[in-house]
Amino acid sequence: MRKIKIYILLTLVAILLIQPITVNGFEGGQFQQVNVRDWKNALSGPLWNYIKNITSQSKMLSKNDLVSLSSQTIPSATPISTFTLNTRVSKDLDGFYENEPSIAANPNNPNNLVIGTHQYTSTTVYTAAYRSLDGGNTWTGPVLLPLSKPTDFFASDPALTADRSGTFYYSYMSIGLRNIRTIYGTTTIFSNDIVVARSIDNGANWQTSIAVTAENKSFPPYIYVFDILFDKPYIASGPISSYENVIVVSYTEFIDGFNSLTNQWFTNVTIKMVASFDN
Repeated sequence: MRKIKIYILLTLVAILLIQPITVNGFEGGQFQQVNVRDWKNALSGPLWNYIKNITSQSKMLSKNDLVSLSSQTIPSATPISTFTLNTRVSKDLDGFYENEPSIAANPNNPNNLVIGTHQYTSTTVYTAAYRSLDGGNTWTGPVLLPLSKPTDFFASDPALTADRSGTFYYSYMSIGLRNIRTIYGTTTIFSNDIVVARSIDNGANWQTSIAVTAENKSFPPYIYVFDILFDKPYIASGPISSYENVIVVSYTEFIDGFNSLTNQWFTNVTIKMVASFDN
């Protein structure tokens, strides 16, 4: 997942990379060229189709297929489902389909639902919100969530929750350029912020704040970092101790770098969390 996201960014600002990226590292007191990322065959699924401008074809069930399915006998031990027929929420754009949906319901009004999903445009991928005020029968949207920086290129990994007051919270990745100290000194790399958007009007409008950013990371002088990504945020809300409402976001932190003291390349993968006590 991490390679897919970073690779998409590279294809948006340059041609598809043909050769692995190389950086210089210490070896026996000398800088040596080493392979730190092989981007080949990194993409798959709908994101690959989007970048390669391939229109995917989905198989549609015919009327006869539906009749055949509906006539099948359901075993007596299987509970009868109370789910309704599907309701269309989003509209496809040139064969590229919204994906990775997340949904939350207003605890004070179960008819108020908000869905978060990837939203494809002709140039990039955003995260978007759709809302329903009638229990999912009809939907309005998309409302595109903003990217956190002007240099960002796309967003990813939507996740939603709603607190007991009926406020919705939407976490996602805003991915683009960040300043970080690497083996070449302070330079610009592809990284991301984890953004949390808040809606107090049932999902119609959203205010954003940055929960996690690569530009706040610091490392000792002997650590050279060339890759940082905060991946797959998940969000939840609820009371903790004396606090009525705490917003918690978990995520996976990937850091690739070189330790000049031990003369070793490393990849650190850590699940972390941040919390907000002021909504």
